[in-house]
Amino acid sequence: MTERKEGLVEGLSRRLSWLGGAIILASAVLVSLDVLGRNLFNVTAFESLELSTYGYAIAVAFAFSYALTAKTHIRIDVVVVRLPLPLRAVLDVTAMLALLAVALVLAYYGWEMFNLAMRMKARSASDLQIQLAIPQGIWAVGLTWFAFVAGIYSLRGLWLLARGRFKEVQAAMGIDDGIKEALDESREGLAASAMLEENRK
Repeated sequence: MTERKEGLVEGLSRRLSWLGGAIILASAVLVSLDVLGRNLFNVTAFESLELSTYGYAIAVAFAFSYALTAKTHIRIDVVVVRLPLPLRAVLDVTAMLALLAVALVLAYYGWEMFNLAMRMKARSASDLQIQLAIPQGIWAVGLTWFAFVAGIYSLRGLWLLARGRFKEVQAAMGIDDGIKEALDESREGLAASAMLEENRK
């Protein structure tokens, strides 16, 4: 598998994913403390359900961009890996543009929710009375960064595609060579197993 040099966008996306992981870890600690407090002292001190809900949403939004740069979003590549490289490059860029459209919609409605919460001065119904604009704003920032990264990758893909640099498109946003090799090995293994079964008969 070809190792790609990490740029500014990739590095920041990775650090945001670390922040998201730290938020999930903190949420797990709060939930554990609340469970212990409820079982030992019959008290719930941290409103962990509410806080962990905000934390999970924010962590997921922060992780989207890293999943994009690391090429770990789920893709159905069973057919694509068998196509010629130029056609695969076109499909990779098309998929990135579709992802950009989804990211833009998510970011738009994220900010819509934030603006609505600001106008209504909405607060949570729990004892914490958290201003909902705070977690929603952080969530919207994560979704906006995801849309920005998808936009950068889309422009890069279109630029490379227009110049016929299909291998660079593949390296930037296509299926990893290591994954393709693993699929090929699995296919060869299945063919060998079928041949052995046929010989036994």
